[in-house]
Amino acid sequence: MKQELKVIAAACALAFTALPALAADTMPRSEWNAKVGACAQDAKTLASVMAQLSAEDQVAFLAEVNEAISKMPVSDEVKAARFYEANSAAVRTATDGNTSAVLAE
Repeated sequence: MKQELKVIAAACALAFTALPALAADTMPRSEWNAKVGACAQDAKTLASVMAQLSAEDQVAFLAEVNEAISKMPVSDEVKAARFYEANSAAVRTATDGNTSAVLAE
């Protein structure tokens, strides 16, 4: 009986430890970091990735995308269009309460 209680207690502790990670259901930085280039090229891809990020990661992700756009070997007009498309998509998909932080970026 004592052994069974220990197993149950350990299972409960493990479940509660993993609960925040499961509840968050957000994309880890290692995954979204690999998608920066594709998102700099396509605003629809950016919007789908932004929807999977936590509020703090949304700002960091947009900063990475903006940096990638700034380094593109294209004309200033093309860069301006990509900045506009990317940042517009980011503001539209920002989580509630995070819009001003995304706008600031």
